[in-house]
Amino acid sequence: MSASVDPPVEPIVEPGGVPTPKPVTVDLFTGSEGTIHLVAVPFAKLDLSVAGPAQYDGKHQLLIKFSGSSDLSHETECAVVGILPEGIVGPAGSKTVALGSWKLANNGGPAKLELTVDVFEAGLFFDGALRFYVRPDYPCAPAYRVNGELQLEHRATINKYLGEAATVLIGTGFDVDPEIGDGLKDWCALRLNLWEHLDSEKLSRSATDDGDDGADSVVWDASLGFEKRTVRVGCSPLDGPAVLIYPAARAHAGTDPAATGTLQFSHVLMIEAPNPQSPDKPFRYELQTRAFSASKPALTVFGLAYTEDFIIAQGNVANLAEGLKLRLDLSLWTAQPLSQGGRLVLVDPVAKGDVVVSDDGSFSKNLVDLRGEEGAKLSDLRAEDLFCVARVPAAVAPSERWAFAHVIGYDEQKFVPLRDEDLLYDFDPGDRRPVDAKLKSPKQLACAVASSELLAIAKGDVPQVARLPEFATPTAEVRGEQLYVSCSLRGPFEYWQKAAPAFLLDIGTQAVQLSGTLVKSNGLVLEAKTALSSVCGKKIKVTASAPDAPDRWRGDAVVKPTARSTSELDCTPALRPPTVTITTEKTIVVECQTLWFPTHPGNKTLFVELLEVNASGDAPVAGVTVRYDYPVGGEGVCGTAGRLVARISPGALSQATKHYKVRVRRKQVNGTIYGVPVQPSDAVPIP
Repeated sequence: MSASVDPPVEPIVEPGGVPTPKPVTVDLFTGSEGTIHLVAVPFAKLDLSVAGPAQYDGKHQLLIKFSGSSDLSHETECAVVGILPEGIVGPAGSKTVALGSWKLANNGGPAKLELTVDVFEAGLFFDGALRFYVRPDYPCAPAYRVNGELQLEHRATINKYLGEAATVLIGTGFDVDPEIGDGLKDWCALRLNLWEHLDSEKLSRSATDDGDDGADSVVWDASLGFEKRTVRVGCSPLDGPAVLIYPAARAHAGTDPAATGTLQFSHVLMIEAPNPQSPDKPFRYELQTRAFSASKPALTVFGLAYTEDFIIAQGNVANLAEGLKLRLDLSLWTAQPLSQGGRLVLVDPVAKGDVVVSDDGSFSKNLVDLRGEEGAKLSDLRAEDLFCVARVPAAVAPSERWAFAHVIGYDEQKFVPLRDEDLLYDFDPGDRRPVDAKLKSPKQLACAVASSELLAIAKGDVPQVARLPEFATPTAEVRGEQLYVSCSLRGPFEYWQKAAPAFLLDIGTQAVQLSGTLVKSNGLVLEAKTALSSVCGKKIKVTASAPDAPDRWRGDAVVKPTARSTSELDCTPALRPPTVTITTEKTIVVECQTLWFPTHPGNKTLFVELLEVNASGDAPVAGVTVRYDYPVGGEGVCGTAGRLVARISPGALSQATKHYKVRVRRKQVNGTIYGVPVQPSDAVPIP
């Protein structure tokens, strides 16, 4: 005998709402014979009803109760299935949702069945009536319809946005209007991920964090409210200047920045709730996904224009939505040919600024005012040597590695790609972009792009750019009883180690060589010090130079850095007029900024003097207690920034009808420092 028996399947819900099991059939083939054993079992009775509304455990569990009557044994396993409301579709288009298997309580009294359902596992996020049927683990038992229904207020969705458009522009704004049921508002949050390719472990930062300009999601919850929010395609949802999230996503995904075409991404709406066992892994359920394609922004025009009064950088970025406020950093450079090989060297930028691209995609920036001092400094430059460099600031496209072409596409036959190594100059140290070592082409490595004039300077050839180490203008400041001179350096640290830069301190007829130390602090800095006493009261000039710097570096020609000097510095110690403020406790706070005077730590002090104003002049008030931030022997030492701070108690002013002033002076050593007289500050009235 050969026979087949249909496997048990879910029963079909018959009219009237009572599901019945499908009959078991036996097929006998021609010429076969056999014995069929039939066992008769009593028909199971099960009559259950929904007992009251659903109850929450305050987290994510939903307690559902059925009660009624049954002749089934106590603790019979019963599989429960929910029938979704009309119009609601479960995973893979299902009309039902499995709610697990539970034990029937039937030990005297009404029969009871209690379910604890994880709403995130079951995906019960809708408004409507949930109906049920129960199938006990009993031979030939059908699925029994449960009387009544469970009303849920669990809707969680957002409105349709962007109409039916599938292609949009970067920066296209749209309103996101969330809808969430009352049963979820107090303990759930809605999160709209704005770029699904971001790795949430590494890149995702919640928009709920104040001041977070790199957010890639919008969040609604009980504390933030569920109000309508405006979001821009490809951008952080925060208001203000553009903060782009797509360059980091493309770089993180390994997209070649030189690739053209549209940007493909999705908005993903999720609902989430705290997970006490794993706070960093909240309960989360994906509600809906909307795919978009956006045209990549493209630089189509970029060059210089000249008027009688200004040198102007101007251009156009296509494929940007209105109101995006995309910011670019611009700088004006000169290029000079080297004697060998036709290479070009980019010279220190002579002007810089930033610009916001307008709604029509155009931008224009007056980089140099030819009518003032700035223009006079450029009088020896030739217009045919000038070009402009554009960069995307790190604040516009935060985090991860990206090239200029990840953000804005361009034709390298019109605009020359430039690397950090080409420029050796940063608008800000944070703008320097780490790049993927696998990427080799100039466009893949370029952090910036040159205007069309650079190709003209190179006579149409792709320019081979030489490196340009350089000094910034030196600075000088007092620390303790030392004069520190420093100078920012641009270029590779290893190059400067070989260049052995130093300072020359010109003190009138005397010149002193100061060996410098290279310090990696917010970039690369050359620093040296000398005793303040050696320059006190004198006029000095500080020059940074490296006469023995190499002219080649790693096989490339290098233009030796040009020496840079300060203007003449008058190191005569001076006291600026003090400022006086009164606290709410009536304490008099006196602050005085010093110039070229020793600071903390040290013992070179100043004295705060209280003066009474009368007809015969300003008379010092004796016996006044003054508290200094850095006290030494009843007087005070300046703080590290050269500022003396002192406090006088309200009781020092004996009569409210009198008028008082304060002044600061050097009292020790007959009012001198290192033999140089220190003039007292002006006397300032106490308000």
